Amino acid sequence: DVVTKIPAGAYAKFVVAGKPYDLTRTAWAEVVKAENSGRISRTHATDLEKFVDATSVEVYVSILA
Repeated sequence: DVVTKIPAGAYAKFVVAGKPYDLTRTAWAEVVKAENSGRISRTHATDLEKFVDATSVEVYVSILA
């Protein structure tokens, strides 16, 4: 097992499912879209990518609460 310590704070979660070769690019495009539209304000302190399985990824980005 691997333990990862994540700093406390507010995070926005983005979930993408689809073709394995396109997951992270699509997820980060969603992050940029949310930031550019003003839906989130990132702190750029912590980003985390969690690969759920071969066809799904969760991206967490730190945001202003």
